[in-house]
Formats: sequence, structure tokens, C-alpha cells
Amino acid sequence: MPQLINVGVSALLANQANLATTGHNISNANTEGYSRQQTITSSTLPQKNGNGFIGSGVTVDGVRRIVNEFATVELRTTSENYNRINTVLQQSQQLDNILGEDATGLSPVLQEYFGALQTAADDPSSVSSRQVVLTSAELLVNRVNELGSRLDSQNASINSNLETLAGQVTMLASSIADLNGQITTYATSSAAQLPNDLLDERDRALQDLSELMNAQIYENDDKSVSVFVGNGQALVMGARSFEISAEPGTDDPSRYDLVYTNSSIRQTITDGVTGGEMGGLLEFRNEILDPAYGQLGIVALGLTEAVNEQHALGMDLDGELGGDFFRDINDETWALSRVTGDDTNAFPGTEVIRADILDVSSMTTSDYELRFSEAGTTSYTVVRLSDGEEVAKKSFSGIFPSTVEFDGVEVTIEAGEFGAGDTFLITPARNGAREMDLNVSNVRDLAFAQPVRVESNEANRGTGEIGQGTVVDTSTTLFSQINDTGDLNPPLVIQFTSGSTYNILDNSDPANPVDLEPPLRNLTYVPNMNNDLLPEDLNQQTVLSQGTSIGIAQSNAVAGVFDNGYTSENIVVTRVDPETNEISRQTITTNANDSAAEIAAQLNDLNHVTATASTYAVLDEINSSSPMTFTLNGENFTVGSPDNLAVSISQNANLAAMGISASSNGSQVTLTSTTGVDFEMQVTGGAGDNLSIAGENGSAITVSGADPIPQVTIGGTLAVVLDEGGTLTGSSDIFETLPQHYDTFLGMQITMSGAPAEGDVFEVNYNKDGDSDNRNILALGALQTEKVMFNGEATIRDAYSNLVNYIGTKTAEADVGSEAAKTLMDRAQDERDSISGVNLDEEAGNVIKYEQAYNASAQLIAVARSIFDTLLQSVG
Repeated sequence: MPQLINVGVSALLANQANLATTGHNISNANTEGYSRQQTITSSTLPQKNGNGFIGSGVTVDGVRRIVNEFATVELRTTSENYNRINTVLQQSQQLDNILGEDATGLSPVLQEYFGALQTAADDPSSVSSRQVVLTSAELLVNRVNELGSRLDSQNASINSNLETLAGQVTMLASSIADLNGQITTYATSSAAQLPNDLLDERDRALQDLSELMNAQIYENDDKSVSVFVGNGQALVMGARSFEISAEPGTDDPSRYDLVYTNSSIRQTITDGVTGGEMGGLLEFRNEILDPAYGQLGIVALGLTEAVNEQHALGMDLDGELGGDFFRDINDETWALSRVTGDDTNAFPGTEVIRADILDVSSMTTSDYELRFSEAGTTSYTVVRLSDGEEVAKKSFSGIFPSTVEFDGVEVTIEAGEFGAGDTFLITPARNGAREMDLNVSNVRDLAFAQPVRVESNEANRGTGEIGQGTVVDTSTTLFSQINDTGDLNPPLVIQFTSGSTYNILDNSDPANPVDLEPPLRNLTYVPNMNNDLLPEDLNQQTVLSQGTSIGIAQSNAVAGVFDNGYTSENIVVTRVDPETNEISRQTITTNANDSAAEIAAQLNDLNHVTATASTYAVLDEINSSSPMTFTLNGENFTVGSPDNLAVSISQNANLAAMGISASSNGSQVTLTSTTGVDFEMQVTGGAGDNLSIAGENGSAITVSGADPIPQVTIGGTLAVVLDEGGTLTGSSDIFETLPQHYDTFLGMQITMSGAPAEGDVFEVNYNKDGDSDNRNILALGALQTEKVMFNGEATIRDAYSNLVNYIGTKTAEADVGSEAAKTLMDRAQDERDSISGVNLDEEAGNVIKYEQAYNASAQLIAVARSIFDTLLQSVG
């Protein structure tokens, strides 16, 4: 009988345990992260009797969790991914709303500004129209500043969120470590039993952690887990946990980094955090907010640069040149603020480094890092952070300033102490929107007119149609005295010496125009075509032949031999390539008595060199009694009046083929050659037949028909144009040893068409009292459609639209990605719940089943007791 009672008791206890476990499941059916539990039972060893083995009941071995490790890990992974993408979506939607809405975006106020310019162009002298332009510009600046501040606010929000989330990670790590300790204690004290509810609690903490950041989780033999984050840093090891914090970056305090700390180590792990909410915040900051900062900054810088450049080319109501419309993008305060030294540098705070904007159209949206070599401070590199490309490298000797250029930016190290490995963050575009400011406050300072006007002489005979001129650079000498004298320096006159040649002269004394320095003579004009009359701005230099023998009238010593007096000379052209800094040298050697035309031909065979030659002579004090015969380059002319001689020379076809022409003022004959051939001249006649001959330089020579050798030779002069980076040296006879290099660019351009006639004159003067001139305001308005951004590929509005489209595209991508990630996470949750979740219908069935089994067990005990009582009674 005891055996039967024992069987009944074991059954009763087992079913009691089943009921308890089932009740525990039911009570935790809605507990997040709870895993369904199951009582584990096994039959006890049977007892042998004569007829075989008879069972002895049941044993409760323990309670187990119903879990699947793969499903658990999959849920963590999909949750981590969803929280990352959803965080990117939420942040992107905020930014998209800021940039795209009319109430907060840039497009409406940009349109209003250009509309005000178009309206004011109808009456540029109107004070009220000017005030509207100024007001619209203020609104534009305020909106750009506000957008910059909105980005700053979102960046600050990211910093704050990182702080909060880092604190949550640290708390979760501490909780996991505590649970590790408790679980390990139970696991080591009883190999057969694990604290199921503690395991669930730890899994829940690990799940919460995965929603915040990516982590690698490993289970140890003692049933504890180790958690690694970032680049392999241990967040939890057994019962120990470590700290994650968000702190201002050492290279950029405005952007928080994630820092891992234990008792002996502090490491920045920002780059290693790629999942969960924190990963989403960092991804948004790196891939969306940073480009938005840069693009908006470039829009502000591009607008500022374009408007300032054009406004400076105009003239205000007081007759002065326009200044900056907006605050200079290279204001010293701003230029210095674009470079930040890392707090860990060897000598923090000693550096003076500035970043100036050279060309907004060449800029990128990226930040950069200037880094001194790890081996020392003899060199530094600049790396573009958006793609990791090295964009510049420079040797550094410690001599200041040290300058390096890249991507439209110039960085200048002006002072400081530096150590190996020192780094400096360069942010050329990031703060452009916040920095934009209006410089003009008085409507009279708005430069809506152009400062030059071109006037045709009423006596002109040709059909040449000349434009009013376009100013492209007011920093040249031509405009240097306008605000002081109210005039150009100097005023210019364009004189046509033929239908296809012209001179540009200094017209300070209209009664006696003189050459500019360097002279601009014998320039070529193509009739009935559009011609730019003034030199272009190509960063070129012009060198003139100003040697000791140039353009001097030479009396010839041998009859029939014409000698211009030029000796053999080495001419060396050296060039430093502006792109590669490669140095090249080219040399020509002239022959004695080479004409300027021949020397020019040799120079034109060189790379990056353009040479022109011309010859000039004046015949004066002309006396002809025999009459006199004048021979010029083999062509004979009977000398009458100066006028007749000039006409005869100009009509000679052979001389015309050499580019030779003549003009007369009634007493003198001026000879010119546009090809630079030598003038070979001879006088034939008697003692009363004479004239004086003068070249461009030197003294005049009087030649008489009675002279033994009445021959004179005059050589031509050269003008050599060197491309950017070029220099020229000579040997003093033709070119000086170190000749002066001139910039012939005047800062303006004049276009002409039609067919001007010889003697036609056009004057270029300052546009005094030009209040009604609207040429510059029209040019300012044209910036709305001019492609001034990204190397001429986009307008200012295009650049902003590109930003809005980029943010919109990223938002849409995040939206689609978030939905997909949510589906995967829900599927993983369903899979986990199907395995580990509590099914109340099933548990209700178990309650009935175990209740019946429990009652049956109790009945078994009652039967055993009844049998036992019967036995006792029968014995008694």
C-alpha cells in the first residue's frame, strides 16, 4: 500500500506543479518579453517484483522556457534596423518640412527679391523702388539665417537625444550586468535549474538595447552574456558594466560624439554605432543634415558672391562705385571661424588659420580635415571628409604664411605651434547660411547704374555700332580714382586707323591723346562682325620689346644693305603651370638683323606664347625741290605734299600686303606696319631734297638726296602675351634682361559691330549723372537665371531646389525603408510569439487537463487509503 500512496502523491505534486506553471503563464500572458514556461516531468524508476517491473510514479525535473535562439536574435536584428530607419525618417520629415514649405523655405523670398529688382529696373533712380529692393533683401537674409538656425536647432536636438539615449544604454548595461550576476549565481548553484524569469528580463533588456544601438551579444558558459558595442568595446562583461556618454567632439564641439568609458579607457566610438535609434541619429546627421548644412551654405555663399561681384561693378546715386551688397564672404571673423583645432592637439589654441572662399562654384558641401604628418610637422595634408579623398598636400617649413588651395577654398596658416598628428577641422560651407548678412543700409548706396558710357563722335563716317560697355572688374587701374576724382584713370578714346585696325589711347587731354602703358595699338578689327575691342581677362601678362636697339632709326653704312641694328639675342620664356606647378623653359635665339616680324614668328612657335609685331615711323620736315623720290621697302614714290605721299603709300598693293599704311596730318606722314616688317627707306634727289625720319624710339635722322648713303632702316617692336604663370627674359638689346610684365586688362569690355571708317573715334568716359542708367540692376536681376553655381551647371534657385529634392528623396527612401523594416520586425515578433508567447486557449485547456489529473491523483490516494484501511480492518 505505501507504494500506491507514493505514486498518488507524486502524481498529485506533478499536476500541482503543472497547474502552477500554467497559472504563471496565464498571469504573464500580457507581460512584454515573457516566454511561455513548461513543467518538465519524468517517470521515477520502476520497482521489480516477481511478475516484472511496476511503476513508482512521477518526478518533477524542473521548469523550462520555450524559446528559440534564432527567433530571439532575428527580433533583435530587425528591431535594431527598424529603429534606425524610423529615426532617420522622423528627422528627415522635420527637415523636409522646414525646407520645402513656402512659409519656411527659401524659394518665395528669393523670388520676391528678384521681383523687386525687376520692378526697380523700370525706374532705377526712384527712392521708393530702391527701398523695396532693400526690404526684400532684408527678408531674404532673415530667411536664410532662419534656415541656418533651424539646422542648428536640429543638430542641437540630435546632441540632446544622443545624451539621453547614451544614458539609457548605460542604465541597460548596468541592469544586464546585475541580471548576469543573479543568473550566474543560480546557474552555478543548481546545474539543472535556471531562473527563467530572470532570463526573460535579461532578454528584454537586450532587446531594449538593440532598439537603441547595434551590439554583439555572446553567451558564456556560466550563462552570463557579454555585450560589445562600437568597434569591439565591452559594454557588459559578466557582472560588470561600463559607460556610454555623449560629449562635444574634440574636433567640433557643436557635434556630439559617443564616448566609451571604463576605469582605464576613454574611446570615441561614434563611427562604430550604426544601428538602433542612435545609429539612425548619426546616419541622419552624416548623410542628410551635414549635406543640407553644406548645400544651404553654398547657396548663401553663392548668392552673396554673385550679388556682391555684380553690385561692385555698378555706380550708386552719389556717383561712386558700388561696394558689397551683402557682407563679404571672406570677412576676417568668418574666415577664422571656419577652422577649428582639435582639443587633443599638441598646442591647442595657438594656431591662427583661416579659410577663404576663392570660388563658390567649385566648392563641395563637405567638411575637410587638415592633418600634420604623424612623422613630424614638415608636411600636412587636406582630406575631404565626405569621401576620404586627399585633395591637397603641402610641405611645411614653419615659415608663415603657408597657403594651400582645394575645391574653391584657400587655407592659410598664419601663425601657431604644431605637433605631429595635429588635426584641424575646416568647414567652408557649413555656416554659410547663418553668417549671411546685409551690408547696404542706405538706398543711395544701391549701385544700379554702370560706371562707364561710350560715345560716338558726330563726325564718324563709318557704320560701326558700338555698345555702351560692360564693366567686369573695378579693381583695375582704370577705376582706381573714380571715388576721388569722379573720372576714369584715364579716360579712353578708340581711334580707327583703318577699317580693320584701331588704337586705344589715353584721352586725359582730348586734344592730344597719347599711348597707354603698355600701348594698345594696331589692334585688329573684323568688319561686320561682333568684335570685343578691349583685352580679355585671362590672367595673362604682356611684355614689350623695350631693349636698347628697338624702334630706333638707323643710318646705313653700306649702300644697298639695310640694317635695323638688332643683334642676336637669347629670349627665354619660363612658365609655372598654375594647375600642376610644373616648371617649363623655352628658348629662342634670334639672328642679327632679324625683323620684329621674324622674331614674332619664332615666339609664336612656343607654347603658351602669343606675339605680335608692329613698326612705326614719322616723316617730318619734308622738302622736295628736284622733286625728291622716296623709296619704302622697294616701292618708289615721288614726293609732293605729305597728304599725297600718305595716300600713295596706303594705296600701294605691295606695301599693303606687308601691312604697311600711312596717314598724314598735313605736315607729317606717319607710317605703320601691322606685321612688324622693317622699314627700309631711301631718299633720291639733290641737296634740297630732304626729310627727317624718326622711329618709335631715339632721335630723328635727317636724310638728304645729296648724302653718300641716304638710307635709313627702322625695326619694329614686339608685344608678347604670356599665358598665366609665364615670364620672359632677354639680353637687353631687344628685350630687357628683366623686362616689366604688364597686365593689359582694363576691367571692362566694349563690343562693336558694323564697318567703322578710318578716322572714326569713340570716347569711353565715366558715367557721370547716370542715375537713370539701369544696366547694373538688370545684370543683378539676370543672376536669377544665370548659372553661377557648381561650375556653371545650376542657378541659385536650382541649387536650392536640388537641396529640397535631395532631402525629399531621402525622406521618401526612409519612408519606404521604414515600412519594409516594420514588416520584417513584425514578422520576427510574430515568429517569436508563435514559439514563446502564451496562448490563452491552450493554457485554458491545460488548466482543465491538469485539474482533472490532479483530481485523479487525489482519488488514487483516497483509493490507496481505503484499501489500506480495509486491510487493517481485516487483520484486526
